[in-house]
Amino acid sequence: MYLARREDMPVDWRGQMQERYRKKVASGQESWLADIEARLGRTIQVEFRNDHLPAVLEYLVTESGLNIVLDYHLLDKTKPIRLQGKMSVRNALKWVTRLARVRYVIRDEVIYVANQEGLRALRLETGESPLPILFRRPVTFHFRNTPIRDALARLGRYAQVKIDLQGLGTDEDLPVTITGEGVEVSRAVRMVMDRTGRDCAISHSGSVIVVKILPKRPPKKAGEPKAGSKQSTP
Repeated sequence: MYLARREDMPVDWRGQMQERYRKKVASGQESWLADIEARLGRTIQVEFRNDHLPAVLEYLVTESGLNIVLDYHLLDKTKPIRLQGKMSVRNALKWVTRLARVRYVIRDEVIYVANQEGLRALRLETGESPLPILFRRPVTFHFRNTPIRDALARLGRYAQVKIDLQGLGTDEDLPVTITGEGVEVSRAVRMVMDRTGRDCAISHSGSVIVVKILPKRPPKKAGEPKAGSKQSTP
C-alpha cells in the first residue's frame, strides 16, 4: 500500500508540506483509495481497434498500475471494443465498460469488472468509490482577517475542488483568522465557517462542496421566553 507519486498529487503553494501531511493523514482505507483515485486521474493514449475486454483491461493495468479484476464469466461474452484518443484512465475505463455493457466497482483495493448479475452475486453495489476522496484531501492554510469568500476560494485551490458559497450578502466580508496544517478540506471548510459566527449548512453535491449561509435570526425581544420554555400562568 502506498501513495501516488508527487506528479499525481494536487499542486498547491506548499507542495512539500502537503505531501508530508498527506502521508500522515491518509492511512488504512483512505490510503489505497487515494492511490486508486490518483491513478484513475492519469492521462493516457488509447488505441483500441476491435480489441476484446481482457486485452483492453490488461493495457489499462499496464499504463496505470491499477489492480483490475475481471469476472471470468465475461472472458468470451463481450463485444470487441473500438476506442481511440487521449483521455484519463477513469474516462477510458468508463467508456470501455460502457461499450462492453458491463459495470465496475472499487472495493478492497481492486477494481472489479463484472456484469450486473455478477455484481449482484457478490453483493456489490454499483458505483465508483465508497468514500469521497477529493473531499478528504489535506490542506494547509493560514488566514489572518481574510474575507470568507477569499478563504474558501483558497481552500478550493489548495485541494483542487470547487466550493460554492451561497447566502452571503454583497456587503458582508466575514473576515476569519485561523491556521491549520494537514486538515481534510471538508473539515477545513467547517473550521473556517465556525469562525464566522454564522449558522450555515454544508453539503456535498457531486464534486462540489456547497456552503449555504443561513439567514440571521432576529434578535429576541426583552422578556421574550426562550424556545421550549414553559410560561407560568397566574
